[in-house]
Amino acid sequence: MNTKYFYLLLLISLICPTILSAQVYTGVFRTPQANTNYHHFTRDSPDVAAVYINQISTGPILRLSSGIYSANQGVRFTVENNGSVGIGTLYPGSYMLAVDGRIRAKEIKVETGWSDFVFSSNYILPTLKEVEDHIKEKGHLKDIPSASEVAENGIYLGEMDSKLLQKIEELTLYLIELNKHNQAQQMEIDALKEKIAQLENE
Repeated sequence: MNTKYFYLLLLISLICPTILSAQVYTGVFRTPQANTNYHHFTRDSPDVAAVYINQISTGPILRLSSGIYSANQGVRFTVENNGSVGIGTLYPGSYMLAVDGRIRAKEIKVETGWSDFVFSSNYILPTLKEVEDHIKEKGHLKDIPSASEVAENGIYLGEMDSKLLQKIEELTLYLIELNKHNQAQQMEIDALKEKIAQLENE
């Protein structure tokens, strides 16, 4: 045998056992109660199930837990059969993504309706008296949920952004009308000043 290959084989035979012995296998796949519909990937102890894998068409496809074996306990991440995902929550409900906790993101795109209908010629702008009366009666702007409603139900970002834009556009229309009124008043004032000046010069 070529001396070069001999030493290479010798080196491999010495290194491989060391590498293999450094890798400790600490988990095992198992099927609780011989149920072939789902499996757990556990640690050494039979009482901790870190990964739950479902093979049937109902229920969750995948669940990651904090290591508690009891069913539906300590679940931190779940994927349902319809593709919905829950993070920090066991059941996403009707949402495709449900997160029980804070979310940090660079940018979020929300696709929703918008409120440019305020600028339509047939839009009936509430009078400021009507706005004032509604605030006195309800304690919040019309079409905007109250603080207690938000505390109980939360808000939909897209819908709320649209409603806030509606109020901004209504304010813009009020300002435009106010500016027209001020301009008309200023014209009247200027006309009166001119008449006074003429009278003083007579």
